[in-house]
Amino acid sequence: MKIFIFIFILQCFSFEDYIWVISDTHFDSKFAEGGYAHCKSIDCCHEDSVPKGNNFETAQFCGHHSCHAPLETIMSGMDFIKSHESISKNVIWLMDVIPSDMFQMTKQRNLNDLEMFHNELKRRLPGFTVLPSIGNHDYFETSFWAFPPKSQWMLNNMSLWWKDWLSPEEIATTKKGGYYIHQLPSGINIISLQTAYFDIMNSHSGEYPKTDPGEMMMWFNATLKVLREKGQKAIIISHESIGLKITGMMDVNPYFTRDFLELYKEYSDVIIGHLAGHNHIEGYRLYPGEDPFYSVIINPAMTPKGSNPSLRLYKFNDKHIIDYTTYYLNLDQCNAEHKYTWVKSYNTQEEYGLVNLGNSEIGRLHYMLKNDNIAWSKFMKHFSTELPNSCEGNCRKQRLCSMENMRESGYAECIKK
Repeated sequence: MKIFIFIFILQCFSFEDYIWVISDTHFDSKFAEGGYAHCKSIDCCHEDSVPKGNNFETAQFCGHHSCHAPLETIMSGMDFIKSHESISKNVIWLMDVIPSDMFQMTKQRNLNDLEMFHNELKRRLPGFTVLPSIGNHDYFETSFWAFPPKSQWMLNNMSLWWKDWLSPEEIATTKKGGYYIHQLPSGINIISLQTAYFDIMNSHSGEYPKTDPGEMMMWFNATLKVLREKGQKAIIISHESIGLKITGMMDVNPYFTRDFLELYKEYSDVIIGHLAGHNHIEGYRLYPGEDPFYSVIINPAMTPKGSNPSLRLYKFNDKHIIDYTTYYLNLDQCNAEHKYTWVKSYNTQEEYGLVNLGNSEIGRLHYMLKNDNIAWSKFMKHFSTELPNSCEGNCRKQRLCSMENMRESGYAECIKK
């Protein structure tokens, strides 16, 4: 009888833990204060940027909403995390470090910028464990991640940069295919998948499913099986997620989406959540639209290009991701004051009344956003992290349809309803 009482007490007082999440940390090593912010290239705010038309607006101290940031602006977020290290010294990093313009990239510049960022991250966060997940922009050429062994040169570099954070076993699978599993002190496992292989724009993505890159999917299946046998739980992290962009276009290879969903459903007792980045905006995806068995939370970006820089603090236990709090840097204020001031944007429990961020509660949020104008207004306020974002006409329906469908055909049918 006493044993049953003890188990009941443990269940009632489940632990709570915290972890930081940063995503899309694009910085531009060519950023120059005074460089033209609207130019004839993809990436602007450079010393040699040529103004487009008659728009002579220039970049300021902290950056510009049309450009990727100087390194110091991104690193001010790391300083904020460091100042709150008593909460958590674990950071999930959903990567994408390199800027957008592949025409201004070289293999050596990418490697130099990645090494610079890794070194600075370690300097700003001493004693922290950083858990990376590879982005599509972290390769040369951008978004064209080749399957191993053709991408071995980059995987070897990632393994070298990450050895301060990961164990030898974790480095071994990183070197094999860019993926690993890491157990937090709380006992929750973080599974990092290399989803940039499957980017729909990647000419190599069509090699799947005939080729399993670095045997990652086979490893993923076996790893989930072992966790079930041990009675352990996992949070999945990846730079890109399955599903659709807000435009209704596929984000990743549809066969990977199919296989990932099958595994997610089969091991729903093991997986307590999925965190991703890539889209630079506030969002989530769920499937199916009603009574979902799958959901992923899309994290906003550290880059100010199109939004205010932001990061998150997640709270979780062994059953759910409970909530997150978003913090952001008001770029206009930063430029006016020449001062990096990170402040709270919102918390999911306070803002939407969500009990947790499990599949059912994400489904309830989706229903609210469809039917509650106040909830939708809140969502749009946060969509670009406190930066005004227009959504007129059929935009609301399009965005909601993109979040509840995994295929373009389903999106098209949703829009017609």
